Amino acid sequence: MTREADSELQKWGRMLFARATPGPRHPGRGVRIPTSDVVRREVRLVVKRAPQVMVKVTGGGRGMAVIQAHMNYIDREGDGLIDQDRERHEGREARREVARQWAREGTPIPEWSDRREAFNIMWSMPAGTDSKKLLAAVQALAARQFAGHKYVMALHTHQANPHVHLLVRAESDHGVRLNPRKADLHEWRTEFAAELRERGIAAAATRQAARGVVKNYLNIWQVKAQGEGRLRNQRPSHKDSQVACDTRADALGAWNGVAAALAQSDKSEDRNLARQVLEFVNTMLLERERAILPQRSMAPVERGLER
Repeated sequence: MTREADSELQKWGRMLFARATPGPRHPGRGVRIPTSDVVRREVRLVVKRAPQVMVKVTGGGRGMAVIQAHMNYIDREGDGLIDQDRERHEGREARREVARQWAREGTPIPEWSDRREAFNIMWSMPAGTDSKKLLAAVQALAARQFAGHKYVMALHTHQANPHVHLLVRAESDHGVRLNPRKADLHEWRTEFAAELRERGIAAAATRQAARGVVKNYLNIWQVKAQGEGRLRNQRPSHKDSQVACDTRADALGAWNGVAAALAQSDKSEDRNLARQVLEFVNTMLLERERAILPQRSMAPVERGLER
């Protein structure tokens, strides 16, 4: 029965954990189907509530004036900027020299531009995460994802959650431009979590719907604007649209399928994981009910799958 369980795991795991192959740099875009072992790993991470990585594109520079201002901002602690060659640039004059290189090498970047010439990306983990390992994870990921692009990064540990600010030049040394889409962001999150796990840090990159998240979170600029009283349009506190409810219902169905597949396995550890999935899903539903009443009926998972 384990072979049948593996097949079912792949089927339902695809709904929960599969990711699209990102954008124009990857011809033949499609969906990467996780293996049954990958599904098991992701299920364990979710049911054990492993910390979720956060990756956000927080803006981008339209011209060197904005780009250099962001370099100054992320290096405000004065520890220096680390570039794509892992060289550290400390001090105002060093930052200016990096900016001059960005401006004149490749297609020149004017002081002010109508197009986005750089992307600001933040990589974050919860408080207590080893900051040196976090930085190493981002460095390893950036070397692959942004090969051929100039970038600088800075580690921030002065706030509750340690995070790395990465500023990457939009155009590569070969004239290829970045154009991050939703699939790219999920790819980055997945690789970030994998790099952290390789360094002994429990981390996951599971979609919110699969975790039963119903709360709407403000973007960084919205948080700042709200604090200053400038936020005019308030987002709903919860994701209660029909699309969001349908997505969560699909995820619940997939969790049912995962639990059933694991329960029919010949391996005792699979059957034990099935019970953990049931406990997780029912807890998730209770938490959801406390937060928001769903538009669709979502009854708790039926028990009795134990063998």
